[in-house]
Amino acid sequence: PNTGEMGTVIQYVEGGRLVEEMLLPFEEALVKLGHIGDFDVECGIDAKGNPLPYEFSARFGWPSTQIALACHTGDPVEWMRTAVVTGQDQLEVDTRVAIGVLMCRPPFPTKNEDPQSNVGYPIAGIEDVWQHVSPWQIMLSEGPVMEDGKVSKGPVYKTTGEYICVVTALGADVHDVIPQVYATVDRIKFADRIVRNDIGARLEKELPELHALGYSELPQW
Repeated sequence: PNTGEMGTVIQYVEGGRLVEEMLLPFEEALVKLGHIGDFDVECGIDAKGNPLPYEFSARFGWPSTQIALACHTGDPVEWMRTAVVTGQDQLEVDTRVAIGVLMCRPPFPTKNEDPQSNVGYPIAGIEDVWQHVSPWQIMLSEGPVMEDGKVSKGPVYKTTGEYICVVTALGADVHDVIPQVYATVDRIKFADRIVRNDIGARLEKELPELHALGYSELPQW
């Protein structure tokens, strides 16, 4: 399905127009509230280059969280523990462009009225690309495996729901990471697989337009 929340492109930056106009105005209020979590300001940009906020979120999002964690170079649990206990943010990140693509199966994106119907489908190929995968609804269970040319029983990765995993890749520019992430996606197989094949594609047109409007902090195509 051509729905939202099936993938996106992100990049960690320090400063920039969006930070100054959309995020920093909330800094004082967030500090007074004691907020120490994530805080997103989603916005559109009009033809004159003006950012227009239309959604605020103070929780982890899917799949943005999986993509952000792929950019984190340290232990996420230690980072969060240190930030909460000491108030010192010691987060270290990879500042390259990152992309994430959700891999799922029906009835996504609609509500699953029968959760057990999505349990137990074998997943092939994922064991070879774990470094690029954020598993979400996956288990290791007994299933058919090939040994010496014969089918036998062994540990097999299987689904536990419809939101299977998020595949990520990092690179210098957007056009570099798109083929990387889809090369990994193509290696992971399971029944009734749903994957959007156009994540990041429209940025080829949009990023130059946004750069011309003064958003130099945004990634390069």
